[in-house]
Amino acid sequence: MALMDLISKKELLAQTGISYGQLYRWKREGLLPEEWFIKQASFTGQETFFPKDQVLSRIRTIIEMKDDYSLEELSRILVTNTESPISVKILESLPEIEEEFTTLFSKILNKNQFSMREISVSYAIYQKGKELKIPLEKISSLILTSLPAIGDRPLHDTVCTIFSCEGKYHICFSTGTLYPAFDKGIEILGTVAIGVTMNMLRLKLKAENTTNKPNTMEKK
Repeated sequence: MALMDLISKKELLAQTGISYGQLYRWKREGLLPEEWFIKQASFTGQETFFPKDQVLSRIRTIIEMKDDYSLEELSRILVTNTESPISVKILESLPEIEEEFTTLFSKILNKNQFSMREISVSYAIYQKGKELKIPLEKISSLILTSLPAIGDRPLHDTVCTIFSCEGKYHICFSTGTLYPAFDKGIEILGTVAIGVTMNMLRLKLKAENTTNKPNTMEKK
């Protein structure tokens, strides 16, 4: 198994500007999962580390949303999957979401409303696939076969690894701070943290809703 990038508690507090008290309060509220607090031996004794991409993305999301929601509401939004279904029209209204993805995604699932889980997993694979220059039809196939495979596992610390074997593309999902390690016959192409994509989408949807509220009132 290969280790994912970790960040120390000291570095985390310095980069995000939050206090020690905020960090552990958010942990108590369930906003930061217990399993992200990783104890490791160091030359000073023992130090706490975190999965870097996931924790930085989650803290940025909390900071962005904490003035509009209570910690209890944030926990419900970020940790439990309570969002209402998201329509194609809502996805199309987000300027950050490529039209190509929306068209591809709705065609693959053959419906007009989607869960946040479906969008987060699919968009993470789509973006990483485009970055790796994987043909669109292959990305489509990866999304189609991956959605059943992800099951009901929590997405906040799920990592998607894209690899190739004998000229074919495949995906593996793992949880925690270790990436899967394969033998030399398999080439790891790239990894993406699903929780990071989910946090980004939640922020974009929140921003879009906030922007559109005044316009809706004016029309009424």
